Amino acid sequence: MKESYLSKYAPVEYVNVLDAVHDQMQRNVIGLDNTEANQAYDRLKITIGNFRSLVSVNLFMDDDYKMMTASQSWPWEQWREASHQLNEADDALVKAYDDFLRICHRNQLF
Repeated sequence: MKESYLSKYAPVEYVNVLDAVHDQMQRNVIGLDNTEANQAYDRLKITIGNFRSLVSVNLFMDDDYKMMTASQSWPWEQWREASHQLNEADDALVKAYDDFLRICHRNQLF
C-alpha cells in the first residue's frame, strides 16, 4: 500500500489482510510496557479501521471478487471527494504504521 495504492481501486487480498489485522487488534487487547508505543499501537488500530471503513463505503467489488473499484455511475464531484478522503486515510495509515515501527525500534521492543 505504501508504494502502490491508488484511490480508485484496492485489491481484495489487501483489504482482507487489513480486515484480519484490524480484527486481531480489536480482539487481542495488548498493553505495551512502553506508553509511547502503546499510544502508537492505538493510533494504528484506529487508522486501519478508518481506512477500511472508507474503502467499504466508496469502493465496490468487481465481478471477479478480486478488486474493489470506484463506481462508474458516480458523478465526478462525488468521486473526487471520496478519492480525496481515501488518499488522506491511506496517508494517515502509512504514517501511523511507520510511526509505530519507529517507536518500537527506538525503544528496542522488537
